[in-house]
Amino acid sequence: MQVFLYDENFYFQRPEILDSISSTMPQNSTTIKPPDGLWRPQFDEVNKIWNESADQEYKENQKNKYQDVVEPDPIVEQLKEIGQQLADEKLARKQAEQAQNALGV
Repeated sequence: MQVFLYDENFYFQRPEILDSISSTMPQNSTTIKPPDGLWRPQFDEVNKIWNESADQEYKENQKNKYQDVVEPDPIVEQLKEIGQQLADEKLARKQAEQAQNALGV
C-alpha cells in the first residue's frame, strides 16, 4: 500500500510504499495522494485534503533556486544541433531516394 508522509506541521515529505497491507500506517501519513501542481502541499487532517501552503514569495524563491542551478551546457547544445543536422540530412537523402525511384532512375 502506498502512503504519503507529512511532517509535524503537516507539510508533505515523501511517498512511501508499505511492505504489506497488514502493516500499520505511520502516524504522520495518509493514503490520500496530494494533487499534482501544488508547490508545498499541507495536509488538513480534519477535512482529509491537501491544500496549497506556498505563498508567492515561496514560489518565487523556488523558481530562482532552480534557475540558478540549471545552466545550459554548451556540449549538450552542440550535440542537439548535430543530432538535428543528422536527422535533416537523413530526411533529405530519403526524399532524394524517393524522387529517384519515382523517376525510375
